[in-house]
Amino acid sequence: MRALYLIGGWLCLGLGFLGALLPLLPTTPFVLLAAYCFARSSPTWHRWLLTHRLFGPLILDWQTHRALRRGAKWSASGACGLVLALSLLIGVPAIVLGAQVLALSLVLIFLWRLPEPPMTRRELAQVLSETDAASVDEGESPAQETRGDAENRDA
Repeated sequence: MRALYLIGGWLCLGLGFLGALLPLLPTTPFVLLAAYCFARSSPTWHRWLLTHRLFGPLILDWQTHRALRRGAKWSASGACGLVLALSLLIGVPAIVLGAQVLALSLVLIFLWRLPEPPMTRRELAQVLSETDAASVDEGESPAQETRGDAENRDA
C-alpha cells in the first residue's frame, strides 16, 4: 500500500507542476493530494514538500487553517481569465465557452469564499515596519505622540 501512495504522490506532484504551466489543469488540489500521499508513504518526500519554497506555505495553510492566501486566489483568478481569453481568441464554440464560464465561476466562488490564513510574525512585522515608515515619510515619528493621543490620554 505504501508503494501505491508513493506512486500516487509523484503522479499528483507531476500533475501539479503541469498545472502551473497549463491553463485548465489546477495546481493546488494536486499538490495537496501529493502531500496526503507522501505523508502516508515517505516522510522524506513529505518533509521536502512541506519545506518547498513555493508549495510548502500553501500546504501548511491548508492543513492548519483550511485557508488560502490572497496571492494564490489572485493567481487562480488570473489563470481563469487567461483561459477564457484564450478560448475567445481561438474561437471555441459557444456551448464550450458557456461550460467553461460556469465551471471557472464555480471554482472562483469556492476559492474566494475560503478564509485567508492569519499573518505570520514575519508578515506582521513587515506590515508594521511599512506603516512606521509611511508615518515617518509624512513627517511624523513612530514614537511621536499626536494631538489626539495627548487629548485621549488627558481625558
